[in-house]
Amino acid sequence: MENRSCISALEHHSRISRALSAEGIVLLENNGILPIKKSGTVALYGNGAFQTRASAGGMFGPPAVGPDGPAGPGSAPNAPPPGFGHIPKKLPSFHSNLSDALSAAGYTLLTDEQGTQLSDEVPGYVLYVLRRDSAEGADRKCIPGDYLLMETEKETLHTLARTYGNVILVLNVCAVTDFYSTYTAINEEIPGGIGAVLLIGLGGEGNGDAAVSVLRGDITPSGKLTDTWALRYEDYPSAATFGEAGHTNFQSFGDNEYFFEGIYNGYRYFDTFNMEVAYPFGFGRSYTDFTMKTESVTLKEDASAVALSASVTNTGSVSGKEVVQVYTSFRDTRGTAKLETPYQVLSGYQKTRELAPGETELVEITFPISSMASYDEESDCFLLQAGEYFLRVGNSSRNTSVAAVLTLDETVTTEICTKGLFEIKNDERLPGDDAEVLKNGLLTHKDIQNPELSFKCWDKKTDFLLTIPAEILKKKVVDSRSSFDSTTVTTLVSRDPATDSHAWKNRTSPNHTGKKEVYQEVDTLPGATLADVDSGRITMAQFVAGLSVIELTDLVTGLSSEQTAHLFDPDSPLLSVCREGVSSYQGTKHLITSRLIPQVYQADGPESPGITLGFDEIWAGATDNSATTDAYSAVILPSGTVMAQSWNPDLVREMGVAVGEEMLSAGLSIWLAPGANIHRNPLGGRNYQYYSEDPVITGTMLTAEVSGVQSQGGVFCCAKHFAANGMETNRGEVNEVMTERTLREIYLPGWRMCAQSEYPNASFMSAYNQINGTYCGENYDLLTHLIRGEWKWGGFVMDDYTPWFFLCWRDLTICPQVGNDLVMPGNTSNNLMPVPFIPLENPVNDMEFEGVTAPFQSDTYLMHIALRDGKLLLGDLQRSAAAILHVYRKTKAFEELKFAANDTK
Repeated sequence: MENRSCISALEHHSRISRALSAEGIVLLENNGILPIKKSGTVALYGNGAFQTRASAGGMFGPPAVGPDGPAGPGSAPNAPPPGFGHIPKKLPSFHSNLSDALSAAGYTLLTDEQGTQLSDEVPGYVLYVLRRDSAEGADRKCIPGDYLLMETEKETLHTLARTYGNVILVLNVCAVTDFYSTYTAINEEIPGGIGAVLLIGLGGEGNGDAAVSVLRGDITPSGKLTDTWALRYEDYPSAATFGEAGHTNFQSFGDNEYFFEGIYNGYRYFDTFNMEVAYPFGFGRSYTDFTMKTESVTLKEDASAVALSASVTNTGSVSGKEVVQVYTSFRDTRGTAKLETPYQVLSGYQKTRELAPGETELVEITFPISSMASYDEESDCFLLQAGEYFLRVGNSSRNTSVAAVLTLDETVTTEICTKGLFEIKNDERLPGDDAEVLKNGLLTHKDIQNPELSFKCWDKKTDFLLTIPAEILKKKVVDSRSSFDSTTVTTLVSRDPATDSHAWKNRTSPNHTGKKEVYQEVDTLPGATLADVDSGRITMAQFVAGLSVIELTDLVTGLSSEQTAHLFDPDSPLLSVCREGVSSYQGTKHLITSRLIPQVYQADGPESPGITLGFDEIWAGATDNSATTDAYSAVILPSGTVMAQSWNPDLVREMGVAVGEEMLSAGLSIWLAPGANIHRNPLGGRNYQYYSEDPVITGTMLTAEVSGVQSQGGVFCCAKHFAANGMETNRGEVNEVMTERTLREIYLPGWRMCAQSEYPNASFMSAYNQINGTYCGENYDLLTHLIRGEWKWGGFVMDDYTPWFFLCWRDLTICPQVGNDLVMPGNTSNNLMPVPFIPLENPVNDMEFEGVTAPFQSDTYLMHIALRDGKLLLGDLQRSAAAILHVYRKTKAFEELKFAANDTK
């Protein structure tokens, strides 16, 4: 971190958060009332005016629905104050509440926090702030007060429009919310009744300040939607079955959610099937105007990528930023296409710098030609089909013009994938032929009601007509097939007779895994530490082979914060990684001082590391832990969706750098973030944590945020929830049934982009849900064949923290075998009692335990039992331990542990 004080550092982080929040604000409507004057009177109404949400609720968080409350019609009186955690001490004030921000900016408020009466004085401006929250553990509902507006909210808006006119509607919402029908109805009755609509979302700690900076024109809005806003909820293809419409909140095996829309998610559906929408993907207005002109389109010499340059000119009267969006459309001009495709998909984008009036910038956008390929399940390959590929340039999916046409004369394979992954399983939990059900229900082009779409264009009037060289592409086929063998386990056996791995080879317990076990003998170093691996004295394989069974199970099973409390010895010289004032973390049971394996702290996210920074102890270097009473809250970030609406990966990366700095200062190693699932339905309870309905936006934002954090060195990200975790209803059991093509084209590309980047995420957190009949945390295809075999990713996988009501699914005998390396309980002492174990002379052949009295046993105990009974092989534990240690060896915590150990010698 830069050498600056705690206060100046947090000021800097707060400024980044507010800048990102401002760039993520989307101007949806404006009849000229915005921007407002720099001073004047403002009347505030709505449930978000005085309690503006900065971030969403936590697990099973505050209800989004409530009766009229003190903040005005439609508010939820029991909703918590904005943000989470505590307000930092001594920092320059920031304002998450819009009312506070307006007052601080010099405006006179004519309504108090009751906000229920019309102002006696005619206000200069009238703002109605509509708030909607969301939370982990529950999906939203298509009911008044949540997705829909309540009658009191509609009535208040009508009254304000009739009384004053030119109401400014501010959307402080977690995700897509149906205000559009009310907006159009009011403006049809009262022209100009609602003069502007501003989407601020959940913008983090400076949400109110960011909104005011846009309202008054200090910042010209440049955000763009990362989701399609439909006219009606029923227009979403998953509306009939998503959430409580098709499921219960109770655990139910065989609770299937069919992805009948297949590859037609979001704008790919609305644009292809000619659906009128309220606001298209990529849409956002500005206070100024821009023109775009495509200057060049070329193919790289090796035909690996398409490069497009476009000039953007600010033709308006104020400074601003614009986003150039490039979409690709495939047209089967030869009648030979095997696979149908969406009308268009986003291939690349670039945001301009701040352009002054009259200023022009040349924007360069490059994207892989392989990104235009489609996945063929029959051949297990990505195919670039023969035909024409139209490149469209514009500033939303519905406002583009053809920039170039690329012609391919024959179909070419671009990538060969592993055969037979993600097959739909039909067993006792999934009765019936689900594959046939899905196949028969999939949307196809045949379902299009109006095939001639008014916004579609196949105009070839362009200066850029290119031919894709098929012969070159055929020589560049990528063979990504996984070489992993799910039927064989390699167990490392030490030549040292004093080690457990040496004894394992001669164990008496049977092998019930159904796998062949292969033994590989290695030399081990007695008393070796992780520092010996780091120095190159021994290999990781040699180190792992020398670990005892107890040490291995300690490594691959985590503990909650309550359970780790007894492990912390404040007098130990090896505990320099322990930090006071960490308010939100989950410890893992890896404090093995004799092996120099660090205790690794994990901070939950994704809107903040959730930590408290002690000024003197952490920032000034003092050792007095009492200094943490003078503490500062970590920066609260905009939600993932607001970040993505900035369409500015550079700024997102800068925000990641700030998070990484705070993690280093607080002694944290792994941030359980970012979240990177695809928005499939607007009612998804955790949509606010995720970026977009589009995989390109998701991948670029995920990569930017992770690279920012990890560029600081010694701190890492655990991207979550892998994969297809789009529904909170019955999330511990729901089975997401979809085609492999749907997975590979919609739900996996964003993850892949980050996993294969310069700073790949160090960890994946597996999701609770099933995919095609297999739980994500037990899915060998997902956690080994795909990410390690095809993507060549080298981190470790941990499962999501598992409350007691999800213990029904996880089988500890399966997790290490499939590549789910670290098992995390997340349970408190109220429902999980750690079970002490007493190893006998031969802990492999004759494991015994005592104190087995709790209804739920510790994961360590269960792991030992699985080893004893032959349901788990030592080699699986060794592989998981090695994957974890490869990451831990790179943490700042390990560096501090080594330094402290050397100091004691």
